[in-house]
Order: sequence, then structure tokens, then C-alpha cells
Amino acid sequence: MNGVNDAKDSSYVTQGRPHVRHVKDHGCFADFPWDFIVSCRKEWVERIGRGWTEFTDSVRNMEVE
Repeated sequence: MNGVNDAKDSSYVTQGRPHVRHVKDHGCFADFPWDFIVSCRKEWVERIGRGWTEFTDSVRNMEVE
């Protein structure tokens, strides 16, 4: 695996249309960066105008239904 020819998310679909745009490179991690991912998610939730507890409660409610 070289991370270019075998990338999980190609930038284009087979028809040549854009598919995924990678906006920011966060570097490499020796272990799964759980705390980093959660902090990024919290920032995103705040940017969309919701509180973290409101967001996690709504996700929890979807799992129950």
C-alpha cells in the first residue's frame, strides 16, 4: 500500500466526475487518534450551531429507534 494508487477514497469517480475533496492533511498517527477526532467533531458541532450534548443526545436517540 502506498496511499496513492490504493487510496480508500478516490478524488474522482470512474466517469471522471469529482467525488471526494481532501481539504486538510492532519498527518500520520502511530495509534488511532480518538481524542483528536472527537475534538474535531466538537468543533464542527459548534460551527453548525448545536451544543455537544444536544448532538450526542440526538445521535443516541437515533440508535434507539
